Amino acid sequence: MIQGHQNTPGTELAPVKPPQAGGNASPLWYVGVALSVLVIGWYPFLGVMLLAGVTRILVDRSGPRAFVGAVLVAIATVVILSVTFGLSSGLVAVPPLLTTLLLVACMCRGAAGVTSVSTVVAVGTLASLAIDAFTLSGQGYSVADVTCGLLMETVRASAGNGIDANMVVATVEPVVTALWPLVYVMTVMVNVLGAGVGALVAAPRVNGVRHLPQIARFDAPLWSVGVLALSVLGLGASFAGIPYANVVLTVSATVLMSVRFIFAAQGLGVLSDKLSRLRMGCMLRPLIICFAVWVEAMSFILSIVGLIDVWANFRKLPRGGTDAETHR
Repeated sequence: MIQGHQNTPGTELAPVKPPQAGGNASPLWYVGVALSVLVIGWYPFLGVMLLAGVTRILVDRSGPRAFVGAVLVAIATVVILSVTFGLSSGLVAVPPLLTTLLLVACMCRGAAGVTSVSTVVAVGTLASLAIDAFTLSGQGYSVADVTCGLLMETVRASAGNGIDANMVVATVEPVVTALWPLVYVMTVMVNVLGAGVGALVAAPRVNGVRHLPQIARFDAPLWSVGVLALSVLGLGASFAGIPYANVVLTVSATVLMSVRFIFAAQGLGVLSDKLSRLRMGCMLRPLIICFAVWVEAMSFILSIVGLIDVWANFRKLPRGGTDAETHR
């Protein structure tokens, strides 16, 4: 969980100062919103960074009402895209646009904690899946079949030819079939990261200082442990011959791998805190962290440390309430 007071630096994913209403922002910033949405259609990561930054500036200068104006301008731009280039062009921009605006809203309220950001990722993922399912169904395709097909083509191209390559493909195929929605989760996470960076860069300094998130203070909420347990139970049930076992397997495996990112961040926070206490140099610390991330990709070691830290509290972080209570 994210603990401490709302304005305590480093205790949120994106610690920012709530906007002050009453200022004035140039109408040209709304043009910037429209242009950012257009960029999203072709370069999503760059587009979400620009949109988050422009929207953040608007809200900080003109108050919460400016956010409503930014939303209306964004919707109008999507409509124009759909009319000009076809419905699919407009729909493609909806998930990154939605996640960006939701994240900026959380940051402007000073409530960009683990729970709210995770909710944004979940909403963006469901929106992406729904839109792709709608678009592909009109062409007679299934989103699962198309995604799995594209992933398997990539695997085959990487594996090459020969008996060994065929064995690799045969081994990977069940994993791809079970985890294909994770592609959507990771895409949305990248967009949320871009939006967070854009909004942080555009956020005003507090007393001349820009407070950035501190991974050493990251603390996973308790609900993530419950989600992890449910996903493990779902995996077990999917092998017991229950109805819709394939669906349960896919959902459980995807949720398990998604929540793993929270525990990996928790483990990385423990490592970063220990490195700070050991006074590691600015050159050695990034190298150790990069090595830990590489090891995590293959062994889940940071995720395991993070899961244990939920109870062990290696960093002795204050845990007096939930992160929902913290941001009221």
